[in-house]
Amino acid sequence: MADPVLAKLMHDYGPRRAPMERIVMTDLYLTAFNTAKLKTGERLAVLACGHTVKTKALNRCACDLCHEMIVNGEDYDAFRNRVN
Repeated sequence: MADPVLAKLMHDYGPRRAPMERIVMTDLYLTAFNTAKLKTGERLAVLACGHTVKTKALNRCACDLCHEMIVNGEDYDAFRNRVN
């Protein structure tokens, strides 16, 4: 069940921070085929939440897609726990 109160708070107040996720692996295939679009040191990484992001980080990075889910009032907990 989505939490509209949390979504409203994140939408209305202060600097919004995206949830930090653990980097599970680097997607070498996508990184190799998108080198022209990546800056020096950047790579495409798969996060623990399942999203793929462009990052320079080694261990953890913010997931903007998860943040957008929370702000829009979608059921982030069900997505994160893989509930259908």
